[in-house]
Amino acid sequence: MIHGSHARAPRFGRQRSSRCNSWVVRSPSAEVPDGIPTLSALSHPHFEGCPSLDLVGGLRMTQEFDHTPVMVSEVVSMLEPVPPGVLVDATVGGGGHAAALLEAMPEHDLIGVDVDDDAVAEATSRLARFGGRARVLKARFDEVTSVVSIVAKDRPVVGVLFDLGVSSPQLDRPERGFSYRFDGPLDMRMDRAVGATAADLVNRLSAPELTELFVANGEGRFANRLAEGIVAS
Repeated sequence: MIHGSHARAPRFGRQRSSRCNSWVVRSPSAEVPDGIPTLSALSHPHFEGCPSLDLVGGLRMTQEFDHTPVMVSEVVSMLEPVPPGVLVDATVGGGGHAAALLEAMPEHDLIGVDVDDDAVAEATSRLARFGGRARVLKARFDEVTSVVSIVAKDRPVVGVLFDLGVSSPQLDRPERGFSYRFDGPLDMRMDRAVGATAADLVNRLSAPELTELFVANGEGRFANRLAEGIVAS
């Protein structure tokens, strides 16, 4: 979204340990600005988590996060006409779109936001050559308004890119818990520092609670059947 002014058969069921067993997953430059508050995150009421907004320091490259962005030329062409100001990449990932925008638009700065530590580290490294024109912060994309109000200061935001969804590095790493192809722990958190894992939820919640969770996340049609199947197995 741009704004400018192979699946293996799923296996369900509760496990004895939410962290030790394997599951096949069902899908569905670096100072912290003054005055940044701790930003609240939406979470399931049974497992609250409160990630903070962190500016990521250091320039470590993550070998695991190898991601090729798609539709780069289309993204650049859509945003090139905007006047000078700040661009926001609300799901910066590995920084591919952000780098292309900064190269094509030398009069613009960019704020990149992502909640995945591996993505933030990769983007920080990839965008380091742009110096102060690029800022990469760890935060959720639904916290962009708070982030931008603090970091952009008096410069106008002239374009925002939302490239939503999981990325190939997350799908390709079994330990992240998103993969259809590999067995791995049922984690499925974008930010592994906070909140409950998917294994925690399916092992602890009742059928009505699971049904509510599935309905809220887009699985309304089969929510009750899925919930009852998980609890019964």
